[in-house]
Order: sequence, then C-alpha cells, then structure tokens
Amino acid sequence: MHRTKTSRWAAAATVVGAIAVTSACQSPDRAGGDADVDPTVLTFAQPNDGAPDQLVAWAEHVNRLTNGTVQIEFANGHRIGEPDYESATIADVQAGEIDMAWVGARAFDRADVTSFQALLAPMLVDSLDLQAKVFEEGIPQEMLAGLEQVDLVGVGVLPGPMRKVLGVEKPFTKPADFAGQMVGMQDSKVTELSFAALGATTKPLPSGADLDGVDAYEQQLSSIWGNHYELSAGFVTSNLNPWPRPLVLFIGNSAYDGLTEDQQQALSVATDEAMLEALDASRAEDEESVADLCKAGLDFVDASADELGSLERAWAPVYDELRANPDTSEWLDRIAALKASLGVEPDKAQCDDAAQEPSQGPSAGSQLPEGTYEMTVSWPRTGAPCPPGGAEGTSDEVLYELMLAEGVVEQWARIGGRGAERELGWKGTYQVFRDQIELSGDGTLTATFTIDGDTLTLSDMRGGGCGDATIWTTNPWVLVTEGSEEPTLEGTWTTTLTEGDWAAEAISGPAGLFTLTFEDGLVTVTDPGGEVGYRAEYRAFRDRIQTSGHQDVVTASYSMEGDQLTLSEIEAPGPYVVVWGSHPWVRQ
Repeated sequence: MHRTKTSRWAAAATVVGAIAVTSACQSPDRAGGDADVDPTVLTFAQPNDGAPDQLVAWAEHVNRLTNGTVQIEFANGHRIGEPDYESATIADVQAGEIDMAWVGARAFDRADVTSFQALLAPMLVDSLDLQAKVFEEGIPQEMLAGLEQVDLVGVGVLPGPMRKVLGVEKPFTKPADFAGQMVGMQDSKVTELSFAALGATTKPLPSGADLDGVDAYEQQLSSIWGNHYELSAGFVTSNLNPWPRPLVLFIGNSAYDGLTEDQQQALSVATDEAMLEALDASRAEDEESVADLCKAGLDFVDASADELGSLERAWAPVYDELRANPDTSEWLDRIAALKASLGVEPDKAQCDDAAQEPSQGPSAGSQLPEGTYEMTVSWPRTGAPCPPGGAEGTSDEVLYELMLAEGVVEQWARIGGRGAERELGWKGTYQVFRDQIELSGDGTLTATFTIDGDTLTLSDMRGGGCGDATIWTTNPWVLVTEGSEEPTLEGTWTTTLTEGDWAAEAISGPAGLFTLTFEDGLVTVTDPGGEVGYRAEYRAFRDRIQTSGHQDVVTASYSMEGDQLTLSEIEAPGPYVVVWGSHPWVRQ
C-alpha cells in the first residue's frame, strides 16, 4: 500500500477502504477471546490513505496474540502534505498526542537517533534477499534500542521495498548525472549526505508531492505508480537501489505503560510473526507496480557495472562519516559480510515484452475466434458423471455462456435458460497452442479444442473436478457473437458534476468538468482542477467494466449510444459512484 496523490473526492474513497481494514483488525478473537473485556484501543498514526500491507498484517497478529484486548486504530493521512511529516510524527508520539506510529527508518537521524543509519548506507542493502537476511540476523531489532534516548519505545522494524531513482527528464546512472541537480527526498540526514556526495542538492518533499522543481526523486515503485509520477517523469534506473524503506514501529511511554506485560510483549512478537508477510508484501509492491509502469510507458534504464562502481566510489566519504560512530561501523561490517556471503546482484526492475506491449490476444496465429459462445444443458442429464455447482438438484435448462476476449475468459450460467439471472462460474486468462487451450483462474484447466465453422468442441479436460469437465465438455459451444459488436470505450469522455450531485450522497467533492480517459488498457479520471483522481488498469467485456491495479476497485455496467456513455450498477466506494455514475459521459 502507498499514499496515492488524489483530489479530495478520491482521497475520501481511499479512507473508506482504510476503515474497512482497521475494523477487520479490531474484531476480538472469537475462539477463546476476552469478549467481555473492554479492549485497549491504540491510535496508530500513519501518513498513507490506507495502511501498508505490512502494518495490516502486524495489526492482525496483535489482535490474535492479545485475544482482542488490544486493538489498533489507524489514523490515516497523519501530517499529510507536510515535508517534515515523519519528524513531526515522532514528536507527536513523544508528546503523547498519539499513541503509536510508524515512520521510515531514514527519519530518525533528524531526531538525533543514528542507530538506523547503517541500514540506509548507500548501495549497501540493495536487494530484498539481502534485506531478508539482515532481518533474519536481528540487526534492525538491535537498532531499536536507540529510541530509548528520545523517550520512545521501539516495538519493531518491518522490511519495506527498495527505493529507486526516478528521473524527470533523463536517467540517473552515474555521479555526473546528479551533479548540480535537485533531488526530492523524504527528509533524512543520511539521504542528504549521500546526494550531496554526488554534487546534488536535496529537497524534502511530503508524501505524494508534485515533482515541480526537482530533477529526480528517490522513491519506491509503488509510490511512483500510486502518485502517477509516470505522467510527469520518464525514467527509472532499474538496478540502482540506494537503500531500502524499512518501517519502524514505535509507541509513546504513557501508552506503553498502560498495557499489561503480556500486551507489551505481544506488540513485539507480532512484528516477528508478520515478518514473512511483510517481505512478501514488499516483493509484491515492486512486481505489481513495475508491470503497470511499463505498460504506462515509463523507461527503465540499466546502470552499467562501471557506472555502479563509480557511484560506490563517490559514496565512500559517506561511509567514512558513518563509521565515526562505533556501533554504526560494526553494523556496516556485519551487513557487508552478509552481503558478501549471499552473493546476490542488486534487485532489478525491468519491463518484459508482455508488459510493454498491449495484449494482442491469447496467442499469435490462434485459430480460436474471440467472442461469445453458448451451450445449453438440461439437468439432470443422463450419463453426466456429476452436475456442476448451482445446477445440482435442479431439473432446469441451463444456458452457459463462454466469453473469450484478449486473453481473458469468463464463463457464466443462466439457470432456467435465456432471460434468467447470470451467475459467474469461472473467470481467468487463457492461452492456446495448436489444439490445446489452457485456462488459468481458480486453478488451471487444460483441454483439447476443435473448431468447425462456428462450433467449438472441448474434450479431454484436465486439472479440474468432475463438475468442471461436465460444464466445459458436455456439448459443443456455438459462437453467437464474434469479437465485440459494441463501439469501443477507448478515447476521452467528459461530464459535469454539480454541488448537488455531491450533496445527494453527503460527500464533499469539487463541482465542474471531469474527464474520463480509456487508453491502452488504462483508465484515468481527472478532476476539474486537472489533478488525476484515479488511474488503474481496466478490462471491459460485453456490458461490464472492472478496474485493477488500484487499492479501490471499480466495477460497473456500461452502455453507449452515439457519443454518450452511461455507467450504472457501480460497485465502488461512494465518491467514485458520484463521479462515475451521476451523469452520462460525452465523447470528445
């Protein structure tokens, strides 16, 4: 999870999602939990619209370990928009204005806690594998002791994603690229020192800030995508990972003293138990974001071995300064030894052909026509080994619909025949090779297919249960709609919202002209101020559209008549319902 730079209407929607996550973490353990005990609620400040997955996992473990007697209530968007939001958050917890918080480990050296600096030394921890090894050795947990000198209790440290260098007008691969440039950063002394050693000036930025006035920005991939920096910057150095972004969890003395000894211990134990989930979340952030960024056209540029070597040499004075602290020097040596023994290359983000090019269908030269196929089966059917789910026990005719489009497969059932309500039975992707089709969704199915005119016959189904084979292979499928008969969504649409549209849903939002753009599998909504409020991948088939790759999924029915697009039956947080569905959209 990450902070997405959004307008007010979109920010309101992401808060709805955050509340749902929090409430899930707050339910007392129903199996042996202390249901009659009033729980202790700890308010946890964090700057994002929704809590990162690493924190959600930790909060769930706290709930379980304390039998629901300690509940974590995330205060989302804390200090949002402030360049020194992390230092200010640390001060808020010290003053007892909020119980707990997390900040990036980088922020503590501004509060005179230098114990995390070895973890952030430039190009030292440059892979998730090495970061996992460092955590396995317990080094970040040792560093937590430094919080005692500033009257805070360190709860734990969770791993985070690798930071990258985002270039606005050019890639940054060697020291000369940084000389005289302005680099945006989340405020940190070691970060400032590192870029100064390359001849750059740093500018502290709030989470989700615009890139105005900076030439580069150190940031993780999920934030680059979440804040849609690909719209104003063109390059990421694929294999330059200056440092990771670990999350430090801490609590104020007063809040900590209000817990029992077992509850205090549970906060730390939960960090250990969430470690694997946090590592997985960090990997997922990078993998999911790089595919989206590649599709959006961001250029991932490799730094050569010589260029990486020149950066390492340029950063030697930073190490000399860090080694002035004996504890930091020892941690640097231990991490370097782990790195040498592990022998892994820096993590590299790169585009593959599938991510860079729009989908051209399931396979080149496929003889399987796209479109909608139908098959009718009457249940009970003599000789059928077993009925599929939903048809068992009925004596109805069931109309099955099979839709194939751009590598996506959907199978629907109408129990009772044409005109009955549709029920989704399967959704996933498919690919074909010669006479074989592979369906990947909830499991993997493989079958042999033949085409005779408009008739598709599937046989020799493998990988599914008895009911799967019954549905897919009982009768031939007949092609009833080839390709898409609907006009394309691709293009730009506009609609105008009034203050009354927002008031009708008791939601605050801007009035004026909104723009909806569908382009190369991406949908973008821009508000009257020109700010991107939503950007995600989308798929459309028949009369339904669904987005993905964004923490808020939008699903809707759509219809087009001439130059007018109408969205209805919208399943999404309230603000999106207002924007997407209040009025028809007009093609521009």
